[in-house]
Order: sequence, then C-alpha cells, then structure tokens
Amino acid sequence: MRIDKARPDDAPDILDLWIELMDYHAALDPVFARSADGPATFAAFLFDLIESEEAIVLAARQAPGSPLVGYAVARVVHDPPIFELMPRGEILDFYVRPLLRRRGAGSAMLDRITSWFAGLGIARLEVRVYRGNPIGYPFWKKQGFGPYLDTLSLDIGGRGEDG
Repeated sequence: MRIDKARPDDAPDILDLWIELMDYHAALDPVFARSADGPATFAAFLFDLIESEEAIVLAARQAPGSPLVGYAVARVVHDPPIFELMPRGEILDFYVRPLLRRRGAGSAMLDRITSWFAGLGIARLEVRVYRGNPIGYPFWKKQGFGPYLDTLSLDIGGRGEDG
C-alpha cells in the first residue's frame, strides 16, 4: 500500500471517496445526509487543506499511479488559550474502500498522520466517530483511541418559537 500526501490533482478522486463515506454514514443515520451543495463545499475545503501547512491530506493507492483506494484528512486545532495542552490534532475524515479494507491502508494512514503531528510537537490526537458505526468504531478502538467526551444530542424539531 502506498500512502502519499495528496496533491491538488487528487482532489476529484478524493471527492468521490468523500461521497462514498458520506453516503455510508447517511445509511447509518440520516443526520449525516449530505446537503445538495455538500460536495462543492467539501471540494473547496479540501483544496484549502491540501495547501495548508496546518493540515495533512493523504491519498492511499495500491501502487504508484493506481486509483485511490482511500484518503484521510487531519488538521491542527487551536483552541482558545485557556488550556495548557495546545494545540491538538484532529482527524476529520478517514476512509478506505470496502473491498480493500483489512490490508493495512488504514493503519498506514494513521501512522503517517501520527508521525506528522509528532513532528509538529503535537501530543494529542482526536477523532470523532459515530458509536453506531460498525466498521469505524472498532477500527479506532483497535488503534488505541478511547472515549473522553460524549456528544449528546436532542432533536428539537417542531418545538415552539422563542418568545
């Protein structure tokens, strides 16, 4: 498996993988359904991240020049200066095509991300994963990630107006 930093010309293929990832999540829970302009918005965001010195976008291929089989996006997060441990790393997206999973691409991308953050002197790496994700949640647990904050939600649609 070959893991490289993504180039701008990888963006269309990454966008295709992002759509697969989003559709996978939307099938788990409709709250993850992408908006009509989601792909265009993500594409613009992706170009910014590829060019950023505070982000890493990875492209996974089986061999040099072969089609993408996965991608990962991570960035440096600067919280307000009220915490001692700053900045931190955050994995935003992480995806490997289903037929090519369990062949080392995910672990290789995570190793590359971890090394990149360590080279920046960042000691904490976070990822948000849906607990109902039967593939992603076990992967992250296997990699040594564990829960530290819970995000709780409440559907308030249909409730009255303020005032």
